[in-house]
Amino acid sequence: MGDAPLKLPLEIEDIKAILPHRSPFLLVDRILELETDRRIVGLKSVTSNERYFIAGPGGVPTMPASILTEAMAQLAGLLLLRTLELTGGIPVLLSIDRVKFRRAVVPGD
Repeated sequence: MGDAPLKLPLEIEDIKAILPHRSPFLLVDRILELETDRRIVGLKSVTSNERYFIAGPGGVPTMPASILTEAMAQLAGLLLLRTLELTGGIPVLLSIDRVKFRRAVVPGD
């Protein structure tokens, strides 16, 4: 990775070269935007055959908040690894407070 500019979007194979996660625990399919040390925008295509869906209100399959949080942590890891690779650091999520999800994530999102 280094200081070379990344060619966006990053596809699944590019992401797998950076993160150690693999299916079904890799929760990022594509990186659309990345501003080093500032922000990242990723995409996860959610399908009805994901193994972690639970029955939500009205029996509609809903992605658990813990899985959504893990997906955001993986995005943060992708954002931080570019900087930390220069120092040899490893990103670790220590805590998360006052998280509020605005709506349920369902198949097709």
